[in-house]
This record gives sequence, structure tokens and C-alpha cells, in this order.
Amino acid sequence: AVTQGPVLVVDWELDADVTARRARQLSRGLRLQGVPTDLHYLNAADSLIHLLGRLSDAISAHGIRLIIIDSMGLAIAGDNQSEEGVIPAMGALRALGIASVVIDHQSHVQTGQEYREKAQFGSVYKGNLSRMVWQLERADQGADSSVVDLMARCRKANFGPLESDLGLRVIFGTDAISVN
Repeated sequence: AVTQGPVLVVDWELDADVTARRARQLSRGLRLQGVPTDLHYLNAADSLIHLLGRLSDAISAHGIRLIIIDSMGLAIAGDNQSEEGVIPAMGALRALGIASVVIDHQSHVQTGQEYREKAQFGSVYKGNLSRMVWQLERADQGADSSVVDLMARCRKANFGPLESDLGLRVIFGTDAISVN
């Protein structure tokens, strides 16, 4: 069963103003009456491990049910290549005791490589310790630069079969961002 509830975005890449503007645009694209009041934001400067106390406090105070990490490489704030950096960060995320969506990066495709065969940048433990992994691939750029077509591929699913590929179209308007 799916349980809805408050969401906390923990962001190492952007700032509160950019995130608020995008949240307003997405809300308009979803035809909502504004940004949901149960969407919370934390601009992170410290590592995920050092933020554990603050995150636990926010989860308790707001009844957070889902945490979004953007992005894991910066959240680790250390060696992404070794298990010494990755395993403690993944453990810290699990210690929060709520569902998580972790955004991560992968290296650029090199000559002879297939995009769909790429994995997260750094230690294999990022993928090994994840319950489900999706990979997004951008399709070739069309004539309209405000339209981005993506292919979402399920690369790992611990509790069932892999999900089918999912095509997404993101349309960036001046006041709204819609996803189809």
C-alpha cells in the first residue's frame, strides 16, 4: 500500500530560491493550487552523516514520510570511489527509517559504451545497497529546446521483477513545468 505524507528535499546542488521557483512551476504544471504545504526543503552544506541529527529532528517535527537526496555524490562529501565513503552514507540514510529517493550521477559515455550499461559514479555499493535503481536517459534533442524526452529504465528491483521502461516528456514553459 502507498502511504502519502510530507516530503523533505535535502539539496546539495541548488539553493532555496531556485528550488522554490521549480516547485511553483511544477505545481502549476500539475494544476495544483500552489506548492503543497507538506513539501519541506533543507539546503545542505554538511555531509549526510553530519546532518543525521537535523534530519531526524525534521522527520519527527513534520511527520516526514519521504526524503529526497540531491545528490548522493555531494551528500557523501568524501570518497565516492570507495566503500569507506559510500557504505556509512547509505547506512545513515537507512537509519532515518523512512522511504528515500536518491538522485545520483554517472560518468559520461565513452567510445564503445552503451548508455544503458552505465551505473552510478563511484563505488558499486551505491547500487548494491539500493533497493531499486532507475536510470534516466535523455533522448536526442529535438527542434523545441523547451521539450525534453527521457527514458526511465528500471535497472534493479529487490522485491519483484524489473519494472517496464517508462517514457517521460518534460515541457518547460515560462510559468509551468509539466511532465507527461
